[in-house]
Amino acid sequence: MSPDSGPVLSRWLLSYHLVAARKNAGRTQAQAAEELGKVEHTVRRWENGDVIIGKLELRVLCDFYYVSVETRGELEALRKSAMEPGWWNGSGQRPESTAALLGMEGAAVRFRAYDLTATPGLLQTPEVARLIIQAVEPNTSPKQLDDDVALRMARQQKIFDGPVREMVFMIDELAFARLPGPLSVRRAQITRLLTPPERATIQVVPFAAGPHPALGSFIVFDFDNDVIPAGVYVGGSLRAKGLVETGKEVERYEQLWSWLQAKALSPKETRRFLEEKLERITDE
Repeated sequence: MSPDSGPVLSRWLLSYHLVAARKNAGRTQAQAAEELGKVEHTVRRWENGDVIIGKLELRVLCDFYYVSVETRGELEALRKSAMEPGWWNGSGQRPESTAALLGMEGAAVRFRAYDLTATPGLLQTPEVARLIIQAVEPNTSPKQLDDDVALRMARQQKIFDGPVREMVFMIDELAFARLPGPLSVRRAQITRLLTPPERATIQVVPFAAGPHPALGSFIVFDFDNDVIPAGVYVGGSLRAKGLVETGKEVERYEQLWSWLQAKALSPKETRRFLEEKLERITDE
């Protein structure tokens, strides 16, 4: 177990180990609920990670499941970590899926991101981020817009200064056709991609790759634990609910990633693509 995985991953780990402890003890959800004087649905929500179990309830279940002293301490540490506010708290109301995305970013040791129609948020300049957010959410208030841009820039600093060991950004050529803003803004964005952060690799999937099954953006995260080795975030709009997947569903996106990477330009070819794109933007 890893109690220092951040609130999102810690919640998932806690729920997984609650299920494992119950099954190892030969108990059912109904029996656990009866022991606590709760309804079975409450136990199910704890085990699904929908809500975090209370301190007293956790202690009762540890006794009921015959959990060892060492494991009990690890579960309590995971619960404490899961209760901690995320670094993004205070940046405005966010959907649960956005919190999951930010939590996975902070806990991952490696991630691979594919973007179909826009420059990846983690590589956007502030000016492009503002224009894209306005386009996706045209009714955003000025204050909310400022908060959203600030959050996106904070994400970049958090990730690039964090423990992640490898980042691969795969961008469909369509994203460059939709690059917003005047010449100076588009040039600055291309220049940003030509000087990626350390540990980051950028590849372009060109139009010449032909049709493919990736109809939206997604990110595959790898974590440094054996319980939840990977997760996927499938993007929605800025405040619409995205989709978070773990377990066997990840395999489908692993296969999709392999297909895309086989069709993508190499990092060296991508650099030439970006340099030529920058030249054409300059000459417009």
